[in-house]
Amino acid sequence: MKQFYTVNSEKAQGSGGNFRLVKFKMRLFLLLLTLAFVVEGFPQTEAEAFTAKNAVYAELGGNAGRYAANYARIFHQKGKLKLSASAGFSM
Repeated sequence: MKQFYTVNSEKAQGSGGNFRLVKFKMRLFLLLLTLAFVVEGFPQTEAEAFTAKNAVYAELGGNAGRYAANYARIFHQKGKLKLSASAGFSM
């Protein structure tokens, strides 16, 4: 004589709503994970030469907190090599 045991998922999980929510979240996660690997990127083919050697910019409410003022200078650029320096003040 064979015995079969069956478990009703709704009775095992209470009302069943929690089980459905977990199942939905798992499917959504797997879909997003799959899309992350399907998306194709477009790499840069060649470095572009900058025409502006100096840059002055201001930032309000960003990483600095209240505000920031910065200055940047490109000293040398040839091919893929770029030498630059920057200084700034933030509060």
